[in-house]
Amino acid sequence: MENSKVILEAGSEGGSIALIFDGQFYSYLSDETSMLDILPGEFEEKELKRVSVKFSTFAEAIQSMLYRYPIFNLHPLKVHSEYIGQVQSLYNQFKSDNKEHNDFGIDKWDEFLNYQGDFD
Repeated sequence: MENSKVILEAGSEGGSIALIFDGQFYSYLSDETSMLDILPGEFEEKELKRVSVKFSTFAEAIQSMLYRYPIFNLHPLKVHSEYIGQVQSLYNQFKSDNKEHNDFGIDKWDEFLNYQGDFD
C-alpha cells in the first residue's frame, strides 16, 4: 500500500484502524501490534494486522468499517481533507442515533471535526 492515502484513522491503547484508498480501491486495515508489548509471546505480528476486502466506493468501505469497528468511540487520529464532509455527515448520524448514550470518544470527535451543530 505504498502509494495509498489514509482517508480516516482512529486508535486506542490497543492499536488503530485506518481506511485507505490506493487510487482504485478502498480497504481498511487494523493494526494491533501494540499488543506485542502488552502481552509478549502471546501473539505473532501477522495475527495482529488485518486488511479488509477491497471496496469500489468510499460508501461501501466506510459502512463496512463502521459496522465492524466502533470508530467514533475511538480516538480520532486523521481525516483526509477531501473526505472531511463525508466523515462529518457519518459522525452526525452516529451522534444523532446515540443521543441517550454518553459514549467514550464523542467529545474528542466533536473537537477533531470542529463540530458546531446541535442535535436537540
